[in-house]
Amino acid sequence: ELYLNPNFRLIYNGRAYARDTAENSFTKTVEEMLKPEYGSVKLIDTNGDGLYDLISVKSYEVVVLASIDVDNYVVYGDSKYTNKIINLKGAEDNMIIKNSAGSIFDFDSFDKGDVLSIAESADGEYVEIMYSNEKVEGTFGATDGETIWIGETEYVLTTDFKAYMAGLSGGNIIAPGSYGIFYLTFDNRIAYFADSTEKSIKVGMLGNIHCRSVMDDE
Repeated sequence: ELYLNPNFRLIYNGRAYARDTAENSFTKTVEEMLKPEYGSVKLIDTNGDGLYDLISVKSYEVVVLASIDVDNYVVYGDSKYTNKIINLKGAEDNMIIKNSAGSIFDFDSFDKGDVLSIAESADGEYVEIMYSNEKVEGTFGATDGETIWIGETEYVLTTDFKAYMAGLSGGNIIAPGSYGIFYLTFDNRIAYFADSTEKSIKVGMLGNIHCRSVMDDE
C-alpha cells in the first residue's frame, strides 16, 4: 500500500500547483490530477518517513493538428479526431517542444496531421509539447477496442481515437483487414488513421497575417 502525507506538495505538468494561481479555465480537482488519463505519476518520499510528500504528475492532451495561430500560440485540433482548441499564449516564453529523440522544435515547425501531446501547467505559464510525425503503414489486424495489431506489433489507441472508431458506422468502419497509415504519438499510441491513398496536406502561410492555416498542396 502507498501512504500519502496529507500535506503533500503537487507538481503538475512542471510547476507547483496552487488553487489560487490556477487559470480560471482550469477545472480539474486534485483527485483528477492524480489520475491522468494519459501521462505519469511519480511519488517521492523526501524525508524517508514512509509517507509520500511530493507528487509529480505529467498529464498530456493529445491533438491531431489542423492548424496553428503562430502569433497567439493557439493550437487547433482536427475536428474529425480531436476537436479541441488550446490557447498556450501564457507559456510563450516558457515552452519546450521536442520529440521522443530529444530534438527541439519551434512552435511554427508543425504540419497538418502532426500529433502533439501537450502538457500544460495549471497556471498556464509552462508547457511541454511532445511532437510526433511518426507513422506506420500496414493492415489493421485484431483489436479489442483498446489496442490494435498491425503486423506483429500491438499498439495502444488514444482515448480520442477509440471514441472516433466507436462512432463509425456503415461503410466508414475501419475493419480488420483495412490497409492504411496509422499516425502515432511520441510514445507510439495510435492517434488516427488515413487511407494510404489520401492526399497529404501541409500547414502553410495564409496571406500576411502570420497565422499558419491549412492549405492544400498544389
